[in-house]
Amino acid sequence: MSSFLLMLLLSHCAALPFHNMDFLDFMMEDEAGSGVTDSISNTVPIFHHLAEEPTCPFRCQCHGTVTQCSDLGLEIVPAEISADTTWLDLQNNKITEIKENDFKNLKRLHLLILVNNLITTIHPKAFVPLGQLERLYLSKNLLKEMPVNIPKSLQELRIHENKITKIKKSSFQGMTEVIVMELGSNPLTSSGIDSGTFAELKKVSYIRIADTNLTEIPKGLPSSLSELHLDGNKISKVHADSLKGLVNLTKFGLSHNEISVVENDTLAMVPFLHELHLDDNFLTKVPPGLSDHKNIKVIYLHSNKITMVGTDDFCPLNYNAKKATYSAISLFNNPVHYWEVQPLTFRVVPFDIGGQRVTEKMGYLHITVIVALVITTLCQDYDSGQYDTLVEEYDRYPLPEPDYDRFPQHYDGFPQRQTDYDREPRPYPDYGRYPEPHPDYDRYRAQPDYESYIQPQPDYDSYAQPQPDYDSYIPSTYPVIPRCALECDCPFHFPTAMYCNERNLHFIPVVPSGIKYLYLQNNMIQDIKASVFENATDLLWLILDRNHISSENIEKGVFEKLVHLEKLFINYNNLTELMGPLPMSLNEMSLIGNRLSKLPSETLVGLENLTALYLEGNELTSQTISGAFNGLKSLVYLDISNNNLKELPLGISNSLEVLYADQNIISSISSGYLQNLPVLQYLRISHNQLTDAGVPAGVFNLSSLLELDLSFNNLQSIPEVNENLENLYLQVNNINKFNISSFCGFSGASSRLTHLRLDGNHITRRDLPLEIPMCLRRLALAVPSRHNPQVELDTYYSANYDVDLGNLNLYNYDDGLTIDEPQIEIGTLPPFVDHFQAPAASLEEEEEEEERPLQPHMPSGGSGVLTDLDTPGGLHTCLQCTCLGSSVYCDDAKQERIPPLPKATTHFYARYNKISKVHKSDFSRMNKLKKIDLTSNQISELDKDSFIDLPALEELVLRENQVSLLPPLPDSMTLIDASHNKLSSRGIQREAFKAMSNLQYLYLADNHIDYIPVPLPDSLRSLHLQNNNIQMIHEDTFCNLKDHNYLRNALEDIRLDGNPVNLSKIPQAYICLPRIPIGGLV
Repeated sequence: MSSFLLMLLLSHCAALPFHNMDFLDFMMEDEAGSGVTDSISNTVPIFHHLAEEPTCPFRCQCHGTVTQCSDLGLEIVPAEISADTTWLDLQNNKITEIKENDFKNLKRLHLLILVNNLITTIHPKAFVPLGQLERLYLSKNLLKEMPVNIPKSLQELRIHENKITKIKKSSFQGMTEVIVMELGSNPLTSSGIDSGTFAELKKVSYIRIADTNLTEIPKGLPSSLSELHLDGNKISKVHADSLKGLVNLTKFGLSHNEISVVENDTLAMVPFLHELHLDDNFLTKVPPGLSDHKNIKVIYLHSNKITMVGTDDFCPLNYNAKKATYSAISLFNNPVHYWEVQPLTFRVVPFDIGGQRVTEKMGYLHITVIVALVITTLCQDYDSGQYDTLVEEYDRYPLPEPDYDRFPQHYDGFPQRQTDYDREPRPYPDYGRYPEPHPDYDRYRAQPDYESYIQPQPDYDSYAQPQPDYDSYIPSTYPVIPRCALECDCPFHFPTAMYCNERNLHFIPVVPSGIKYLYLQNNMIQDIKASVFENATDLLWLILDRNHISSENIEKGVFEKLVHLEKLFINYNNLTELMGPLPMSLNEMSLIGNRLSKLPSETLVGLENLTALYLEGNELTSQTISGAFNGLKSLVYLDISNNNLKELPLGISNSLEVLYADQNIISSISSGYLQNLPVLQYLRISHNQLTDAGVPAGVFNLSSLLELDLSFNNLQSIPEVNENLENLYLQVNNINKFNISSFCGFSGASSRLTHLRLDGNHITRRDLPLEIPMCLRRLALAVPSRHNPQVELDTYYSANYDVDLGNLNLYNYDDGLTIDEPQIEIGTLPPFVDHFQAPAASLEEEEEEEERPLQPHMPSGGSGVLTDLDTPGGLHTCLQCTCLGSSVYCDDAKQERIPPLPKATTHFYARYNKISKVHKSDFSRMNKLKKIDLTSNQISELDKDSFIDLPALEELVLRENQVSLLPPLPDSMTLIDASHNKLSSRGIQREAFKAMSNLQYLYLADNHIDYIPVPLPDSLRSLHLQNNNIQMIHEDTFCNLKDHNYLRNALEDIRLDGNPVNLSKIPQAYICLPRIPIGGLV
């Protein structure tokens, strides 16, 4: 009878078999035609055992073949790592030893990250099983010797910042596949490197042995080497024979040494050298051989002891000699007088520096950077295109991607001494956030809709750079270099940004007027003087992260004068209190990782525009922040995690949508606290000391709340929540009962709860009430199948905890049934917006080919007649706009339509106008037109044949408009930039880019595109599709499934971040690419 009743109930419930659901399954769950039905006619009994899923170590995150166990405080390598793992991340732990069997089953491992641990010993056989390992990162440990038996398959080894004093010849024996070798910041000496150590590295292209104790250049370096960095050593002389055989070397770093002599014929040994760094040495003259070297383009000699510069030091005597055009020469901070440098030295007419003529008042010559765009005849009037055909521009290594999520750097300008080694590639890029209190946060991080309170910013990471400010163009016989501090870089094509990051600066240089974006992160700055910002009244962004600034060294009122400042970041410094007053214009401020112990109430007074405030990782208490947030009427985002708060802060504006208070010592929440925050959507109070007594009944009954995180506390029961809540995290508490009234007790309606975590509590599946399907109809639940009385807060095992309520048999108490993979990482999470962005950029404008201005035909009729070259306002086009050479600039000219253009126009710029439509007739018969830039207009309509009949068109920029349909383009295109528009996949023609065999840059970021527009031409180098709606990548999106030898070497830059696509699901889609695309791996 009992068996019959059981089968009857099973058929009544129509229980479905459990199946793992990923992101797309949840997204399509309620959509018609998704393939997910409410019932299956032939149901599988719930008591059938399910196939085992790969295991995941406790507290780690496993997604596909990627296992991330970083930032967990681990002391040993975790056991039970899946044998299918290809990426293993163990960085930022406390591991002291690598044992023989730690990686014994990981035969498929490709990437192993052990950065920033305490490793002193590695067993000789530890790496033997890793026969497919390609990248090994061991930097920032305590190793005293090189590990042995490194896999021969290795392509990249980074072992800098250890205590290695000796490298034996056998260390790299048989490692013929290595491409990148990083050995810097070890106590190495020249005698500590055996002769022939690098002999077997036949493919190595990049070697860095910076910041060690070398006294000479290592001998016997491989001829394949293209980059060699020996900065920060004790080398005193450069011998010619030390570079013998390095015929492929293109970049050579020797800055910050003790070099006083460079032997004759040294540069002749490296015939294809592009860039040479000899700054911060003891040179007394310009190194010999520069004038005869045909390919060198960049030479840095600043901060030496050079007292004389000869007329033939840089340029050959013969004007007809073939020599590449210099793009950068630095000689500042040398004791050479300007009157001793003849103009003939640089073969150019006199020039301005920083916007000022060189005069006797300067005393010393400060030649900072001479850009070929400005001084086009440096050495000679030579066509650089001839040079480009000789040597391809080197842009391949080092392999690790740059840190896209902090402050994107401008790498085209003044070179930076690379001493920041915190750039290890991570399987999961950290998009602008800092390490979370526990690893689960990355799986369900809730983010607000930043568009409601942060003004849209241009995409800084794009290759496309902002354009010159032509309104400030001053006709002159002398070229003008943009104003800029000598220690920094202000790109000519974006003169309002000043990059001073990673320059080893001890002070803030004086900021010239006109600068809007100032980057000073990763220096050694200790104080902030008010005088440096006296002229910086236009400053919008100020970035001071990772310096040594203390509160007492900030002059009072230093920020108050910056009346236009919008973003202020002083993360990871030594601040103990915030020095006010602050400008009322601020809308975002970040003070993460300081030592703030108090926040006086008057500090934030008047900041009515502040929308986001980050105070994570300080020493604040509830008493010291009392009243600090009063008056912040626009505050939307507040992060006070990892402080010493005993209660949630009071006096917060009712505009707040996001409140993070994880990792404090909060034990209670006052009754009615959330009623003062009527639009709060995301609340996190995990890793605190909350108990049932400290959580009043109904305190979380807030209809706007979407996510509530109370994990890692001391709760014994589930608190009552509103029916609108979608994500609830209660793992690792002391909960021992499941009360259905906690979810459907207020209005009686069914709950919208989608994800609930109860793992790590004293509750099992048999404790679930029968009424769950009536109340929690959408729920995916994480709950253990059996209760382990020995479970502890920090040792419970989270596998086998997940239950899908749609398939749950409440009458089956078979403890043998386990369900492996949690379904809790998917929820209603808005995309995270990196609050550290950089100013938008577009590609550097092409140099004009002709020097004489256009001579358009002037009409002979009266001035009131609109002729071919008259604008609608009655003015001739070249009077209302600027015609230089074959280029026409109509930027910020209040144009409402495209003006008539001279037939000889090759480059047309009409940015920052009010143009709403592009007509076919606007560019008719413009057979020489190569570039059109219509950035920041109001274009919503383009005629179908607007551009297709332009045979010479190569570059089209339509950024920041309202374009929803991209018209057909000619096959001659090399760059297309339609970012920040309203493009959908339907707005792009099928196979729109297939025939564009010369297309190199395709930028379609910040649109509404649903899939990657394939096929893509083999010539493509950069593809930006971030912040769209792309949900799927196929195996043949980039690669050729029929040709396993197919390689797409050119496509090195693919951005898919900000899309709902899981890149880790189809790893075979990237086998033909030189780098994995940037994007989400979860």
